[in-house]
Amino acid sequence: MLYTMSREMKISIATQIARSLRECRDAKVLHNDIKPENILLLSKRGEVASKSNKASTPTKKKRKRRNEPEPARCRIKLIDFGMGGVPKDCQGYSVGTAGYMAPEVIDHGQCSYKSDIFAAGMCILEVWMGQLWVVGKDDEAEMKKSRIDCLKRLDKSDPVVAELLRRTLNSDPGKRPSAKTLQSELIKIRKNLAK
Repeated sequence: MLYTMSREMKISIATQIARSLRECRDAKVLHNDIKPENILLLSKRGEVASKSNKASTPTKKKRKRRNEPEPARCRIKLIDFGMGGVPKDCQGYSVGTAGYMAPEVIDHGQCSYKSDIFAAGMCILEVWMGQLWVVGKDDEAEMKKSRIDCLKRLDKSDPVVAELLRRTLNSDPGKRPSAKTLQSELIKIRKNLAK
């Protein structure tokens, strides 16, 4: 799906991921395990998902999908807050999934909203580049190399997104954007795409 997904659709998904992080921040909750498996891609509420469901939902009105732009047809949902919690209760633990954990979490167990931003940045990078590594291979050095290589390739095809992701994946949490800034910058990219 990633290789047939339009740039507009990728930006829509990335913007929704950033919005989900902003909502977590507003609720004062850390997720601590943001990864593709914890981001569901859903069809828009009320739409029939497949032909086999048509008989079971005769009362629902059919929508004309061809008139809706591609990004309007799907939504993401962030799930599995099993490792999450309030920031003060998450300190001192290296929680998350290898490859998506921020360096400060791996080295010092410093979970924060900025470590969730790093993990989201990895997911967004995978939206553009496809799966970066085999799940279960926990070689941090190899994963870091893969991340850097993907950013270099993305630089050639989509330099604006590559620059934003470089900041999102910065090893210094203080230099990463907030969820609000990440969402705003993705919205700007989407608006420039529409021009």
